Order: sequence, then structure tokens, then C-alpha cells
Amino acid sequence: MRRRKEKTTIIIVNEQKNAIQPIEVPSKFVVNWKKYALAAVLVFFSMVTSIIYLTISRNELYESGQVLASQLEAVQSEMQEMATDTVKAEEPDRYAEIDNKLSTINKFLKARGLKPAFSDQKKKELTEEEIDNYYKEYLNKVIFNLAHTPIGFPYPGHITSTFGHRENPFTFSGGERHKGIDIKGNTGDPVRATAQGRVTFAGYRGGYGKCIVLKHANGFETLYGHLSRINVDEGDRVKVGELIGRIGSTGRSTGPHLHYEVHRNGKFVNPKGYLSLN
Repeated sequence: MRRRKEKTTIIIVNEQKNAIQPIEVPSKFVVNWKKYALAAVLVFFSMVTSIIYLTISRNELYESGQVLASQLEAVQSEMQEMATDTVKAEEPDRYAEIDNKLSTINKFLKARGLKPAFSDQKKKELTEEEIDNYYKEYLNKVIFNLAHTPIGFPYPGHITSTFGHRENPFTFSGGERHKGIDIKGNTGDPVRATAQGRVTFAGYRGGYGKCIVLKHANGFETLYGHLSRINVDEGDRVKVGELIGRIGSTGRSTGPHLHYEVHRNGKFVNPKGYLSLN
């Protein structure tokens, strides 16, 4: 038979001596209230001690993090200074290599009658702070010259007739001046612009048959003759490699081929010198 737990009734009376609802609690809580009170106090102080310890630990961790961050920043600063010193030490060799390559580009430009983007004398007049801008401007001008100078083949075919004096291809007697080169191809094969420019003529022109003339920068013009089809109109702007027409045999022609001319400052020049950078 289970033993019934002993309980104690607690009655709380207010100032008017009015009793409030009595409360029953186990008698052991009343008899041993000092032990329970002491336990509660110990738990309270343990919690306060834990909070204080955690707060101190967090502050110490934060301070350690600040010290570590300062040390890391100092190391990074030292590494940057070392890297800067290394770059400065290597700059002369690096610039010398770039100068050699740009000098080679200058030779190609001069060989085609183009002025160098910058002279060596101007390079010497620049300060160290201006040297990066110098190279950027130089390369931009080189890119402009390459884009507007007719370099390469308008059609990747075999050259059947060169620039200059040749035998009359119709009578096979006497001679005549050939103002460009003839490139063999099939009717309808694509013809592409060898430089960026503007279409100044697109139509039928005597012995050239259907013909296109492009005007480029630096005094250059290119002519494409004997076409079967013209894909551009006068005034159009064309890009390097853009399709402008199709190979044909119109005008004074012995068969399907492209007649290609390069003009510089109003004079006929040999296109062969502009077919590659060699």
C-alpha cells in the first residue's frame, strides 16, 4: 500500500487580514527550506560566474583578433613593398623587351610607307609616370594603322598575273601595264575587304566590269574588279574581312578571277607588298 505524501498548507494573509487562496506544498520543502534556498543561491552565483567568465573570454578573443589583424596588415604591407621593389628592379628589362617588339612593328610600318606611331626621340622625352600611357597610345595607333592598311588577300586564290608590265592577255602580242594583280577563282566565290574603310564606288566601270573602290586611312584605296555581284553600296562603311562582292568575269576579262589594286596617295603600288607582313 502506497504511503500518502505529507503536505503543508500555507495561508497568505494581506494587510487587511484577508486570507488568500491557501497553497498546499510538500512538507519536505517547508522542513528543508534552508537547503533549497542555499541550492538556489548556489545556482544563481554559478550562472553569474559563468556569464562573467564568458564575457571576459570574449573580450580577450576580440583583443587577440585585433592583434592578429594588425600583424597580418603589417605582413601584407611588407609584401607589397617587396613586390613593388621587385617590379621596379625588373622594369628596365620589361620595357626593353616591349621596346624591341614595338621597334619591329615600326619596321613593318615603315616598309609599307607608314609613319611610326611614335619616334624614339619622343619616347626619350617621356617621364616614368607617362610611360604606361605612352605604350597604350602607341598600341592604339598601331591597331588603327593595321585596321586601315590593306594587308592580306581579298580572296585566297592563286595569283595568275602580277603587277607591272605584262603581255597582252587577249592578243598575246605587245605589252601593257597591269595596275594590280589577278587572283584566280570561281564565279560566286566571296571577295572580302582587306582593310576598314568607306565605299567610294560600287558599279560598272569600263574594262573593270562590276567594280568596288574602298577608301581607307593613311591615303590608301583598294579596287576590286571583274565581279559577278556587288554586295555594298556607295557610302557604306566596311570592316576588315567583310564580304563586299563575288568573283566573276565582267568587263575586259579572260575568265573568272579577281582583279585587285592598291593605291597610295593616288598612285598605283604593287599589292604583293601588302599581302603579308613578311
